[in-house]
Amino acid sequence: GKILADDLGIKYYDKELLERAAKDSGLCQELFENHDEKPTNSFLYSLVMDSYSFGYGSTMMDMPLNQKVFLAQFDAIKKISQDGPCVIVGRCADYALEENPNVLSIFIKADMQDRIRRIAKLYDLSDAKAKDKITKIDKQRASYYNYYTSKRWGEVDSYDLCLNSSVFGIDGTVDMIKQAIEVKEAGIRKIFSTVTIICFHRCSNSRFFVTSSILQNSQKVQNILIKLIQINYILFEISFFLSSFRHFFETAATDWKNIPEAAPQTPYRHRSVDG
Repeated sequence: GKILADDLGIKYYDKELLERAAKDSGLCQELFENHDEKPTNSFLYSLVMDSYSFGYGSTMMDMPLNQKVFLAQFDAIKKISQDGPCVIVGRCADYALEENPNVLSIFIKADMQDRIRRIAKLYDLSDAKAKDKITKIDKQRASYYNYYTSKRWGEVDSYDLCLNSSVFGIDGTVDMIKQAIEVKEAGIRKIFSTVTIICFHRCSNSRFFVTSSILQNSQKVQNILIKLIQINYILFEISFFLSSFRHFFETAATDWKNIPEAAPQTPYRHRSVDG
């Protein structure tokens, strides 16, 4: 994810998302770190940790602690997506942004042996401990994802694209994602090109049309474009109605002028006839 973000020149959010959520919500950042993709069912733990949120986000005080943290992250993800293109790692971001047509959700897996070697090297662990760590984190992430979304963690149907980095390698996987982004963006441009043609023909009187050059990775921009199209269509219909109305009266006036005048009547004269 970090390599992809650097190559594309866009922002990257992993642990950075926790900082943003804490800042936006006013909740203690330690809450997000302790609950990061880990749904906690311990009542005692929640009771103790909930003291950290006193004085913060009073509107959420009646919610369970894990629900507060999830909603704060959920809102932070939506706000981040409005700031511009970015890469967000985990935290049910695909679920939070599932209604955004510009999102490409990706699940990357790897063979267990490759994962063990990487984690063992990264955290200086034995292979056995690295495997235990991987298994534990996978269970936590699956539990978190399945609990908060209507989908299943790691299953093909839950994502737009699934890749095996053991097959393609790190760089190859990044290249595959770039190609997927290009294909998706090309599809979006094609849709908006169709809209452009339709609007140009339907709204030629007002000289309004949409160009794909202003298409950005923002749901807000697309909503504005749709509203403009709707407004322009209404203006076109009003213009068409007024034009038809004017044509009707001009035709009626012309027909009225062309009505021939009635011939003058001869005055009646009384004549008597002598018999």
